[in-house]
Amino acid sequence: MNTAHLSDEEIQLFVANLSAASSSATDHLAVCTHCSEQVALYRSLFKAIAEQEIPVFDVDMSALVLAQLPVYKEKKSLWVPVIFIICCFAGAVLYIFRQNFLMILSGSSLVFLLAGLAGFIAVVAIRINALYKKFRYNCNLIY
Repeated sequence: MNTAHLSDEEIQLFVANLSAASSSATDHLAVCTHCSEQVALYRSLFKAIAEQEIPVFDVDMSALVLAQLPVYKEKKSLWVPVIFIICCFAGAVLYIFRQNFLMILSGSSLVFLLAGLAGFIAVVAIRINALYKKFRYNCNLIY
């Protein structure tokens, strides 16, 4: 028979679940008054904890959190409508003067055509860069 007292962990296991306690602990509790008093103490402690009311918040936490979040105002960009109007105007001009435009292209040098194409590519690259910066900024807002 074990003459040493049971540890707090062994007593808590015995009180919480009798099947988890070892047979030596059960034998020791039958003989030892000190450990039996500890078991009674833990039983009353567990009972008092179980009888306590579950705390309830009287405060609406969602309203407090939402009040601290920044308000996101979406800026309306005028680039899309402006580009749409320019494309419609350019398309109409090209359609109306398509015969003259083909003559102009056939008579102009390749340098001017490539310069115009380079300018177009530069504008598109600048817009893509601006969109990417806006995307990265919005990602930083999320994280």
